[in-house]
Amino acid sequence: MQPEPLMPPMADTPPPPADAALTAPLRLRLADILHGLDDHFTRIGTTLERTVEAISAVVGTLGQISAALGDGDGSGAVGNLTRAAKRLYSVADQAARRADQVGHIRAVSARLTAQIHDLQRTLDALKIYGMNVKIAAGGARDFVDFADLMAQKLDMGKADAAGFDGRLAELEAGLASMLRSDSRLVNECARVVPQVPDRLIRDAGALASHQDVLAAMARTTGEIAATIQAKVATVLGAIQIGDIARQRLEHVLAGCEMLDAHLGGRPPGSPAEEAACHHVLALLHAQLEETAIDFRRETLVLVGSLHDLEPEANRLLALQTPAAPADHDPAQQHAGEAAFLRELESGIAEATAMIAQLQEADAQAEQTLGLIIATVADLIARAAAIRHLRVDVQLMAINIGLSCRRVEAIGRPMTVIANEIRSHAETLDGAVTHINAAASDLDGCSAAMRGTDRSGEVGTGDELALSLAMIRQGAQRTEQAIAVASQQSDTIATMLRKTRDELEVSLDLAKTIEAIAVRTADLAGSGNSDDPAAHAAIAALMNALGQIYTMASERVVHDRFLLHGMVPLANSQPTSGFGPGDAQDDDDDALFDDALF
Repeated sequence: MQPEPLMPPMADTPPPPADAALTAPLRLRLADILHGLDDHFTRIGTTLERTVEAISAVVGTLGQISAALGDGDGSGAVGNLTRAAKRLYSVADQAARRADQVGHIRAVSARLTAQIHDLQRTLDALKIYGMNVKIAAGGARDFVDFADLMAQKLDMGKADAAGFDGRLAELEAGLASMLRSDSRLVNECARVVPQVPDRLIRDAGALASHQDVLAAMARTTGEIAATIQAKVATVLGAIQIGDIARQRLEHVLAGCEMLDAHLGGRPPGSPAEEAACHHVLALLHAQLEETAIDFRRETLVLVGSLHDLEPEANRLLALQTPAAPADHDPAQQHAGEAAFLRELESGIAEATAMIAQLQEADAQAEQTLGLIIATVADLIARAAAIRHLRVDVQLMAINIGLSCRRVEAIGRPMTVIANEIRSHAETLDGAVTHINAAASDLDGCSAAMRGTDRSGEVGTGDELALSLAMIRQGAQRTEQAIAVASQQSDTIATMLRKTRDELEVSLDLAKTIEAIAVRTADLAGSGNSDDPAAHAAIAALMNALGQIYTMASERVVHDRFLLHGMVPLANSQPTSGFGPGDAQDDDDDALFDDALF
């Protein structure tokens, strides 16, 4: 759609004015221009404001992309995939290390079992010696009591020794279960390793590359958007050229009204009035010419600035639509991205199934470790009980030996029995030492298994599931953000083109102002301003005009038409007379008082 013309073209012969005032045709034309000018630049300002809003929307969507890739989520998903792959690579080695530890544990268990059997035989022998004490004592109460007490202690010791067998049997069952679980896992890994972990590594690399591309696109888009935003802000500030032109035209219109008021709404009727009309109209003609020149120059600068923004806007659009063949179908691109996501999901699902088996094996190993720790604690406790039994038995043997010396009839056989009891008690001490050593060996095996199991990868299956959720959510958020950024980027390019077109139409205003300036010059004629009778009227009109100027450029033009003795507005120095050749040098500092000109 073509931009609306600023105003209809100026006809060669305007309709007759409603009044007979000298400048009535000029005033009507100026009023039309002012009305159209205000509407026109309001539209341009609104368009640029929408452009700034669109840029802000693009920057906002870039934040969404960064959020989708940031907060550790994007890199976390890649890290989870990589850790899972390494975990699967290490399954066979982990199972081999666990099997090696099981071998050590079984060897310790075998030695311990043999030692416990020896312990049980020693306890059986001690019980027999206790019965021999009762027989040899011939019913003597003290010896019978010793024998009964020793029998009670030995029964307790036999119960503790029997508990060793149950604990070791439970440990063996746990070891066998762990080996079966590891065996199943190793067999399954032999079928899918290295294919599955290799795929995970590839998927992790593809995901990282995909995220890098999106991050680079977001970063570049942000830089371009910031550049456009800064330049558009400058343009938005510079469209006050319309306001400046409006004010200058309003001042020309006010000058026409002042002149008509001075003439009483009629044409000039005397040479003095003609001289005053000539002088004031010549001044207004100069103001119109300068307005047209300045407006055209600054408008062309703005149009050039907007032209310079087009490559940036096109780059912004190109970033949202990656290079593709001419027949590229966006639906196919979307389908390709969906296929990429499905491929990731498929690889993660396959790996998750393997990780589930791995976690099952880890759980079994954890139970076995618990059994080993419980076994070690139980062995130490039972060994302590046996050690206490050994002390009790030795004390009883000493008491029997001492007591039998007071009874000569049974002294010799009882002494022999007491010595045997002490000898077997020493055997118990050796058994306790071996049991404690076995417990220490088992504790070492437990520490070795705990140090190599699972490689610190607790919860890998959960992490994979979390990664899949993060990838899905990130893809969805990124896709939505890119769609918004693409739409807003297109809006930015469209708004910039529209603003440029509107400003190019504005150049017609300069032509219209120039045409009015020509008519003003024609109306001024070639009269003479040197008529002394006109000086008072000219000075009064020019002083009134000087009071309404708002820009230094107007004052500079005004000073070119000062009569002798009048004070310049631009530099406050008296002038020697009127005429283009007597114009004072422009005050550059005053010129910078203008917002743009």
